[in-house]
Amino acid sequence: FVSLLMSDSLFAAPHSSNELPSVLYTRILTLTLLNAIAAAGFFALFGMGNAVRKYGFGEEVYEFLVEHEGFMTTAFSIALALLCLMYIFDVSYWTGKAARIMKYTSFTIVGILLCIGCVLAGKRAPGAPVALYVLLFPGWVALIRYGFYRSLDVAKFLYATGISLLIISAATAAVWMAYVV
Repeated sequence: FVSLLMSDSLFAAPHSSNELPSVLYTRILTLTLLNAIAAAGFFALFGMGNAVRKYGFGEEVYEFLVEHEGFMTTAFSIALALLCLMYIFDVSYWTGKAARIMKYTSFTIVGILLCIGCVLAGKRAPGAPVALYVLLFPGWVALIRYGFYRSLDVAKFLYATGISLLIISAATAAVWMAYVV
């Protein structure tokens, strides 16, 4: 196991004879910036800071959650009702352009309602916003993949994504150390 970690092959880029290093570096930088959007949004929304420094709107968000806790049940109930209706009407079998638009719109509305419910569950379940971030971040990466890098080989995309996430992790740790310690 230790020899695997120490080997160069673990961190070697996927073999490509026709790709310049500058292309790889540009891809890593682009993915770092795109993935940093999600991380920065999460920290801005839920970050609270400490007694000396404040970062983000975590305190205001928490106060909003305390005041509007009743909407959590409403959001989850509407999402559940929509899912039941979608099941009854066999939305997964709908074909045609208008039907697909309605199907994807329905799934999007259910997803948004579930996200709102998870955020509003922050008082009862303080881990819900963090769990939401953990569950949605792979979707964000998939959105980037299919939105911007559809034609790129999966191995190359995942390699660049991994490096960009390591960069974001290091930056997050540095920011956390600067504010908390």
